[in-house]
Amino acid sequence: MPVNVIHPRVPQDTKQKKMHEFNGGRQANLSEYRFITSTIKLESTVRFIQGAFSEQTDRVHPTIEVCAFHTALAFNAQFVQDVIKRLDAKEAQFIATASVVKKVRSKQHFSWDYGEESFHNLEEKVFTKNYIKQGAELFFEIPLGFVAFGGNFELLPLLYQCGVNVDHVDTEGNNIAHCIVDISEWNAERATAMYEAIIYKEDVETRKRLLLHLNHNGMTPLDIASNRHLPEMTHLILNTIGVFKFPLREHALDVHMLYDITGKESVLHEISLATEKELKRFDEFRLFEREPIKSWINETINSSHKAVLYWMVIWLASMSFYIICVSLVEGEHASKNLVDIFAIFTSFVLLTEELICLYTNSSYLKILWRRLRKGNIPFSFAWGYKFFQIEFALIVIIHHSIAMSHMYCKNWFLEYGYVFVQVWLIVSGFIGIMFFTQLNKSMGHYLTIIEKMLTISTTFFLIGMLILFAFAMTFYTLKLPVYCPETMENISNNSRSVHQESESYLESVYYTLLLSLAIVAPKDWYFEDHEYSGLAILYYIACLIIITITMMNLLIAIMNERVIDLCNHKDSILTIQRLAIHIAIREEQNVFEQFPLSRPWARLLRPRESNIHIEKGRSFLHTLELYKA
Repeated sequence: MPVNVIHPRVPQDTKQKKMHEFNGGRQANLSEYRFITSTIKLESTVRFIQGAFSEQTDRVHPTIEVCAFHTALAFNAQFVQDVIKRLDAKEAQFIATASVVKKVRSKQHFSWDYGEESFHNLEEKVFTKNYIKQGAELFFEIPLGFVAFGGNFELLPLLYQCGVNVDHVDTEGNNIAHCIVDISEWNAERATAMYEAIIYKEDVETRKRLLLHLNHNGMTPLDIASNRHLPEMTHLILNTIGVFKFPLREHALDVHMLYDITGKESVLHEISLATEKELKRFDEFRLFEREPIKSWINETINSSHKAVLYWMVIWLASMSFYIICVSLVEGEHASKNLVDIFAIFTSFVLLTEELICLYTNSSYLKILWRRLRKGNIPFSFAWGYKFFQIEFALIVIIHHSIAMSHMYCKNWFLEYGYVFVQVWLIVSGFIGIMFFTQLNKSMGHYLTIIEKMLTISTTFFLIGMLILFAFAMTFYTLKLPVYCPETMENISNNSRSVHQESESYLESVYYTLLLSLAIVAPKDWYFEDHEYSGLAILYYIACLIIITITMMNLLIAIMNERVIDLCNHKDSILTIQRLAIHIAIREEQNVFEQFPLSRPWARLLRPRESNIHIEKGRSFLHTLELYKA
């Protein structure tokens, strides 16, 4: 179990002595042995707690090393009750409120059931400082955290009676709500039940303190849940009445609700950057069909719908006009200079607007960069196409600047670079257009599917190239002449043409690729008039079986399975694609509303009606939900 469990060690001679007294000198059976062991464990734990209490009677924030009592909070409710019965009121309050310290000492082990000396020797090697680093991922300094991990609901009244403090925080500033979010990553169902048993049972003010509390990293429980893409806890916290959710009034079978979304934009940012595994968890929970996420996403898309269409028209018009002008004036020196100047000016304006978009989405890009550093690749990388648009505007400026200065005429390197920039300019322009194809409801998700197919194809290409190079080297080696060391004469067929003798390895790779793909029939010069033609044909058949038949069909089968799997999540793929695009445009739109000259145009792109209401600097999302008793 992912919880560090450490017990005070009981000497073996003490156990043997108690067993001898209990059994009147006879050998104990298994049930008696376990009973004696549990009794010794209970007594030693009580003494351990009493000793820790006596050492810290004057401390404001008492601590205790993790022991069997804390393990029992998660897994053995009866043991906890037995321990507390043997403690007085102050000692019981101490163990219920003291912070738990994770510390391994050399004289501690997991169980009292091992009597062999080999276990004691091994124990000294196991329980070292490396144990902490290689141990479990979950550890709680709050006693309630252990109870929540084990789902021991029956212990909650007992701990409250002992004076447990729900506002208790650990050394990192995390309270019980943060701990429950941690548990949700491991067991969402249990975390949900414990959230309802602990958080929901408190009054509104206590809920606010727990859920709005910032740990030392400046994160609330909601921030951690959205940061780790835990849909169950994100939904549960946002639906906590009195903190984020406020019922307005009932209307027949519906209820009008308000959700406080002030400063919670990062929740949508994190959702739009979900990985494939996280997106599947979203779909299992049906996050996009639940409030307030459903209405929140729809409102975000609707609020910038006109702005996205406006930006798409501007981009397509600029691309079309640029291509037409360049194609019409090709070769006309005077007109070409005019087009160069116009292209540089227009691209500079577009580049400036794109850089403003990057600046306004700096918080979003920070989240993206943080996830990329951790290896969490977004399932739909919609922003990748945005960078192609920026690159297109930048390359147009570079390309036409070089064209006006005629620098490409000075040497072959600049000429080659000029042609490369010209070709890449066309590629990046058309890829940039794909940024808007993701908005199409019927075809938008296929762009992401194509990205995944390219990833699979790239992997297969690398593997296939290794096999291809091996067969190409085989064919190339078979065509090399063989000389006798004694006579230094060529014992291969000397009638081979000059072209065949001078064939390079790269040519062999090229022809092997054509043969393996069955694009051309085997050339006569590959097999005829060849001393090793039989061996060459044998390798050719092996090449066909491995590359043409096996690998190609395997690639098709994997792609087919992958497409079916991805299409099962096509609605969610389209949702996060559109969400990412509209977030980018909306933030840019908000900036342009701050300038007097652009403010009227920016406000024209706003929808006339919105379900997000601003009241005294706070944002509230209005939803209409089905009444639940």
